[in-house]
Amino acid sequence: MARCVGGICCVLGLLITLKVEGGIRTELARVEVVDLLGTELGAESDRARAAQAAGRWDDAGASWLAVLEHRAGHREALYNLACCCAQLGLVGKSAELLAASWAAGYRDLEHLRQDPDLEPIRATREYRELLQVLADDEQRRARAGGEELVVPVTVAGSVRVVAPAVVEPGRAYPLVVVLHGAGGDNLEIGGIFRATGIAQDFIVCAPRGPYTGNDQVDPGHVWLPEDVAGAGAGELGWQLSEELVLGAVEAVAAKYPVDLRRVLILGFSQGAQLAYSLGLHQPERFWGVAGIGGVIDPERHDVAELARAARSTRFLLAHSPEDRVVPFARCEEAARFLAAHAVPHEVVRYPGGHVIPASVLERLAKWVGESAAAEQTPGADPQVQQTAPDQERTSQGDRAEAGS
Repeated sequence: MARCVGGICCVLGLLITLKVEGGIRTELARVEVVDLLGTELGAESDRARAAQAAGRWDDAGASWLAVLEHRAGHREALYNLACCCAQLGLVGKSAELLAASWAAGYRDLEHLRQDPDLEPIRATREYRELLQVLADDEQRRARAGGEELVVPVTVAGSVRVVAPAVVEPGRAYPLVVVLHGAGGDNLEIGGIFRATGIAQDFIVCAPRGPYTGNDQVDPGHVWLPEDVAGAGAGELGWQLSEELVLGAVEAVAAKYPVDLRRVLILGFSQGAQLAYSLGLHQPERFWGVAGIGGVIDPERHDVAELARAARSTRFLLAHSPEDRVVPFARCEEAARFLAAHAVPHEVVRYPGGHVIPASVLERLAKWVGESAAAEQTPGADPQVQQTAPDQERTSQGDRAEAGS
């Protein structure tokens, strides 16, 4: 419960908190909240995600609870608090919170089925019964809403461009295309990659996802429509996003001196998945493809385009073994898939979870520079060389966010 006094919201009432007594996880207890003046939901959510990624479930639970005291129906907070309870062995509370998140608008049933954070309760009666209730509710909603048709449309897209401060006459610059993650935005990309020094010798462009994300889970922009579930929506969504990115490259090349032989594409999370997809569908368009915390869907690629990719491009796969959003196993699957089709690739491991550490940005900057230098070296043919997995080290606090 919240009330406003003098324009400042004071949170008073009952807060469910997580406690540890004598090493034994106790049931959720109710305690009175005195004040949460000045709490910023965004900062509190960031603290919660960081604690959750590090496996500090008590701390994460406390932060999500603080968010809920300010916004009781915050479905991301309800869902992630359920994950914290699952990890703490509080089965009943976890199921209750999952049901509450569903009532608040959470609708990703497939993620709920596969989320590793819920693994401790997966075999319990409470979880199985709740899953059936949610599946039945999803089917009921689908029947009540009628048939959904997916309609392809062309939309105006946004792309941010960071160019060298001084563009030399007669010089063509390599282009680095950067794709944000789900819930991200292209406004943040320029600053992130300007800090690496890439923008001194390259032109950097960052398209924005064409769809609006979930207002609480992915509040920014996404590359796939989250509110369209009709037959073929996923594939059509990918195709339209790929067309947008290719259109962005053409628009930038029309205004800036871009060397179209040296176009590299980088992406984070969902943006990495799109980058991988573009690199395999249009390998001749991209000299290199790099992804952070992404996946490759083998079903979307045929042998012919994989053979072209093996001849014309190379991949860098950066992923954290601690990633709880996109498990590291998905990176290993992607590496095996590329290796099976002789597509040159390198795997970079880094600590910290589903984030972009500074060391990975530095590695990407170096990789981009190496790519450009190799392209200019007579007789160089780095395209057929596969680099062994590399181990990157960085402090966990040294990282940048760009959506998920």
